[in-house]
Amino acid sequence: ARSSAWRRPGAVAGDDDVTTSYGLGFMVNRSMFGHGGAYSTQSTADRESGLILIWLVQHASFPGEGAQAQTEFRRTAQGLFTPK
Repeated sequence: ARSSAWRRPGAVAGDDDVTTSYGLGFMVNRSMFGHGGAYSTQSTADRESGLILIWLVQHASFPGEGAQAQTEFRRTAQGLFTPK
């Protein structure tokens, strides 16, 4: 099953261009593409904002609120580097 966690804020279910998951960790929609790797590593390229985000970690699970770190990284990068 596909994960919607990588989608940009405001994206809605069904706007994916690729409707079949091939098990390779690829993520594609009209404005973004990326790859989710093992142990929470992830990369995304957003054509609309021009941002390429690379999250390199090697951790199977995060204690407490640590699981929110990737979301906060993405929000902070978008806030700092996306033209207003």
